[in-house]
Amino acid sequence: MRKIVFLVNPVAGKGCNENLIDDIENFFESDQIAIVVSKYKGEIEKIAKKYLDLGYTDFISVGGDGTFSEMINGISKENIRIGIIPAGTGNDFAKTINMPESIMDCFNVIKNMNTMEIDVGIMDNRKFVNVACFGIDGQIIRDTEKIKKHISGSLAYFLSTIKALIFYVPSKLSIRVDGVLYEENAILVAVGNGKFIGGGMKITPNASLNDGYLDLCIVKKMRKFDTLRLFHKIFKGTHIEEEKVKYIRCKTIELESERKV
Repeated sequence: MRKIVFLVNPVAGKGCNENLIDDIENFFESDQIAIVVSKYKGEIEKIAKKYLDLGYTDFISVGGDGTFSEMINGISKENIRIGIIPAGTGNDFAKTINMPESIMDCFNVIKNMNTMEIDVGIMDNRKFVNVACFGIDGQIIRDTEKIKKHISGSLAYFLSTIKALIFYVPSKLSIRVDGVLYEENAILVAVGNGKFIGGGMKITPNASLNDGYLDLCIVKKMRKFDTLRLFHKIFKGTHIEEEKVKYIRCKTIELESERKV
């Protein structure tokens, strides 16, 4: 029997209100469902583990990419159906799988079990299904978390990105890709199973969720003006044509940095 648990992050994006929870209960009233609202960061993973042990078959995150990441790291079995109701700041994984923007349309996708098999990447014993980044993205995320306490998430990310593009110092990296070593001064390294980061930037535009490969994008050190110009191109995915960008389809990546990135 199908058993669905909705894992809700109440602070994702603009916050999950009680009306959304009521909508879930009303729409899925004929199914066996549970709705659990997390109380602190990291709890979604623990909740997912608990409901996996209780025999639940479908796990739906209600929040953003961070909520979804916590959820999949709490699921240790294969052939479990996972889904997302995008209610976060960026919703990048939802963009990758073409999840509708309308909440009711999302409900229909989940109800009808419109599914596909996807690959899972592993980084430092943590699972990811979209994109894992090193470098400037870490600084952007840290600044965004601080700024979005005062202004909206999308604007906070934009301001954090501009700040990082101006002040970020590239790292010297050793990157071993399927056994081949690259030494680069890099602004950003993105490892993509999905395509998007940062609310719609198509950082690994050729990535596929189920081709058995990862797409690696290395953005090398460049002048500040050129960096600003390049980041504009990332939204279209045309940055991979630039001389200062290396784009590789691969299976394994090992990365070492001279400093914390």
